[in-house]
Amino acid sequence: MEDCICRLENSYSTVLEPHPKFGYQAIKYDVEEFIEVATKNIALLLGDALHNLKSALDYAWIATLELHAPSAIGDKTQFPAYASRNILESALRNIKIDVLSPALFDLTITELKAYSGGNEAIWAVKQLNILDKHRLLLPLIGYTSISGLEMESESGEIHKRGWAPLFRFRPCISAYRTAGV
Repeated sequence: MEDCICRLENSYSTVLEPHPKFGYQAIKYDVEEFIEVATKNIALLLGDALHNLKSALDYAWIATLELHAPSAIGDKTQFPAYASRNILESALRNIKIDVLSPALFDLTITELKAYSGGNEAIWAVKQLNILDKHRLLLPLIGYTSISGLEMESESGEIHKRGWAPLFRFRPCISAYRTAGV
């Protein structure tokens, strides 16, 4: 992880070059190495991080059940995160959490809110972890350019510079939200 971060910090260069068609000078940001690092390594790191977060939730849930409702533990026990509050409540009632530990039942429903529309961070970890099992989560590279850039020198002279591209790295979370997963 540290290697990736160090490589990203020094992975771009800025140069002033003439536009091939119009002749004015443009500020160019070259991020070729950044894109290569992002597509090869960050997607894998993101998947590993999501799996680790989901596993940590599962281990914490099982440890909690061992203390408060040991008979609710089964072969497929995992942290309860569901599509709606009603489905979550039903799942917890099916394993008798409401009877074995009413406080844990209430905490899970009202504080943890591990359902879509409740605690979106927990829901995103669950959904992205599932998605990562079947598809590689690729980072997105946003591209924007500024045209008609004008700069004024200290002497008051105005210089027109054409365009300047700007890059911004965003993890796939934004694609997850727009895809409605």
